[in-house]
Amino acid sequence: MAAYRAVGGLRNLPFCIAEDFALFNGMWANPDWRVQFVLDKDLIVTSSACPDVRTWWAQRRRWAKDGGKLSTETLAIFSLALIGNVTMVLAPFLLPVREAIAVIAIKWCADLILVWLVMRAADRLSWLRYFCFYEAYLVVLAISTPFMYLTKGVKWKDREIALAESTS
Repeated sequence: MAAYRAVGGLRNLPFCIAEDFALFNGMWANPDWRVQFVLDKDLIVTSSACPDVRTWWAQRRRWAKDGGKLSTETLAIFSLALIGNVTMVLAPFLLPVREAIAVIAIKWCADLILVWLVMRAADRLSWLRYFCFYEAYLVVLAISTPFMYLTKGVKWKDREIALAESTS
């Protein structure tokens, strides 16, 4: 709560349609605070899933609109994810079977190593049984995000926000 007050809360930050992102960046930029990404097996944060695809799409579209404010490094990471997922999806259609399987295997192995490291540290290796669903979700998310970003306007808190306002 002290970090929240130190940045002046949301009212003191520039307008943002992803307010948690703006708040995090405000705390990150404050020299009095150090941000760490803690991975502790006793600290698990959960949230409710969107009730339907339409709500999920609206939420993700809003987040994608604010994605224009990401750092160059973060955009590069997202671009690599997009390229990796698109390559994996197109490989079976554009490559011989053996090469297509190799592309998919390399992508999945790289993701599995990263996820396994996090799940091991969090003492949640049993969650790896959902890995295939997670990979499918990543493909859908990576491929749909550019389309979400390119659509005009976004509805947020019962307010229509034009593209120019949401990304400035």
